[in-house]
Amino acid sequence: MLQKGDKMIRFLENPHQILLDAVNELYPDIDAEIIFLDKESYSDFTDNTESYACVKFPNHGNPLIAVSIDVPYVASIELIAHEIAHVVCGYTDDPEKAHGEQWQNVFTKINELYCQKVDELFEDAGNELIKVMTDATTGSN
Repeated sequence: MLQKGDKMIRFLENPHQILLDAVNELYPDIDAEIIFLDKESYSDFTDNTESYACVKFPNHGNPLIAVSIDVPYVASIELIAHEIAHVVCGYTDDPEKAHGEQWQNVFTKINELYCQKVDELFEDAGNELIKVMTDATTGSN
């Protein structure tokens, strides 16, 4: 546990957490876990399926979303949103329903709220940067 004065390194803006915040706001009753896996572990998890992310729905416990570490960081955000949409919609083995209208609506809602949160975050950050730069040039604090 950190004590007053302890040092730590932390992300100030974490895109994965922003995504999860958006999902939790939209779907507060959803439970799932996310794991990043190396190539061999991911291949085992997906039974050698050609993909970069997938979700498994166990008989007991929470759905588990796996993401390959071979995916570029920025792509992992959309892939996680994609798999979370499957979690929200629930398991189906029907390929047409898996990405049907319900799934598309959920995926769109998640992406829209995520983008809104990112826009707000960077607008606030931009305004703070302008204030800091103005203070620096005028000599005020």
